[in-house]
Amino acid sequence: MLSLPLAFAVPVAATPPDHCRYFETFRRAGVPAKPLRQALTFVKDRSHELPRRDWISIADYGAPSTTPRFYMLNLQTGQVIRERVSHGSGHQRGVKRGDPDHDGRLDRCRWRGRRTNMTRPGFFRTAELYRSQKHTRFRRVNGQRVRQWPFIDRHARYNGLRLDGLTPGINGHARRRGVVMHGAWYNDLRPIMGRSYGCPAFASDRAPDILERIKGGTLYYAYTPQCHHDQRVVDRQVEGWTSTCSSP
Repeated sequence: MLSLPLAFAVPVAATPPDHCRYFETFRRAGVPAKPLRQALTFVKDRSHELPRRDWISIADYGAPSTTPRFYMLNLQTGQVIRERVSHGSGHQRGVKRGDPDHDGRLDRCRWRGRRTNMTRPGFFRTAELYRSQKHTRFRRVNGQRVRQWPFIDRHARYNGLRLDGLTPGINGHARRRGVVMHGAWYNDLRPIMGRSYGCPAFASDRAPDILERIKGGTLYYAYTPQCHHDQRVVDRQVEGWTSTCSSP
């Protein structure tokens, strides 16, 4: 009587969860590990707050504005797009407290407890495109007539993207305070980006593609390692992030 060989189970590599599928791809593209893990933790734990989960974006404000520190990451394809983005001037009492020496680095997110014109840290949800009428005016820059905020559609209806803050105590009033995404003329002049009034702002020619791509309910994360108190609040919001997308 012939004995049949025993069947052995062949180990199969575990399929990473959807939010981790392209983690290593993103890391190889230069996305810093901490904000990436934190953003993916938010997607995993609070996906119900995000109508769109195909794109996420991260602004690494620990890097200078001369570098493309704004990352747009496609969780379905692994595509990575990098752009330059400005930070808040923190203009208060005649001094730009957020980056007083204009060296391209964000120095602080509040001054004497005030966040006026400062970068707001934490998690946001992108919302609807809108038109800021007061920013449609022209100004002359390097001999050319340019709009303060460029329109992002051919019908000249929209020039900004509203944001809803998702980190209570840090950015919860973002919509009411007018924290939005937009293009701006002052980002077209030098390698160092201009200083905004607290908004993530882009070069005029890049804003249309950026805002169209991530509008309508994607996650945006403003990572501010130098703003220690605020960043600790953000870190606690995504408890367990250190193990997100880690190998078993």
